[in-house]
Amino acid sequence: MIDFKMMGYLWGMILLSALWVVFGLLHSLLADLRVKEWFRGILGKAFGFYRIVYNLLFIGLLGVIGWLLAVQPKGTALFNTNTLSLVAGAIIALTGFGIMLASLAKFDMGEFLGWSYLQPKTDKQIETLRTDGFYKYVRHPLYFGTFTFVLGLFLLWPTPLNLLSLGFIYVYTYLGALLEEKKLEKIFGKDYTEYKKKVKMLVPYIF
Repeated sequence: MIDFKMMGYLWGMILLSALWVVFGLLHSLLADLRVKEWFRGILGKAFGFYRIVYNLLFIGLLGVIGWLLAVQPKGTALFNTNTLSLVAGAIIALTGFGIMLASLAKFDMGEFLGWSYLQPKTDKQIETLRTDGFYKYVRHPLYFGTFTFVLGLFLLWPTPLNLLSLGFIYVYTYLGALLEEKKLEKIFGKDYTEYKKKVKMLVPYIF
């Protein structure tokens, strides 16, 4: 007898995997300096909108992924939650979210969201090397906060689709951090190389 509910869940896992792969490939490709320069040559003055469109694209993709996770079948938990796991999950998720917000507070939000790229160019370098705040303890505090946040969410809702998402986020964020560091070395040169020697990449004092 065919279990249509299970087949639907398997298709959900396939779709979710495909969406995460598309997200990862596009995110890395469109952030690559060579790809940006290629688009700059094609778009000319309109290139100032690149970062804004980039952000909107990935907000949309995350929205679709979030919707798929929200409508996943109930009763598919990998383990039974209890008061301890729920409290731990909530604390870990809130801690991670707090780290993410604190990390974003160090960004020039005009630069992060893309508005700054619409302004006429000045002698000021639009990319900024940050080494204060959480950046004293880890080179990518936003990623560390994300790791912590999604782990907490998984403890709150321990389903196979959430585990799949957790695994993808961990693997992709690590690979993305490696690619980002190559870009930062090109931009900041020796300053970033010296910073790497002093501060761990993703987990304070550990890794």
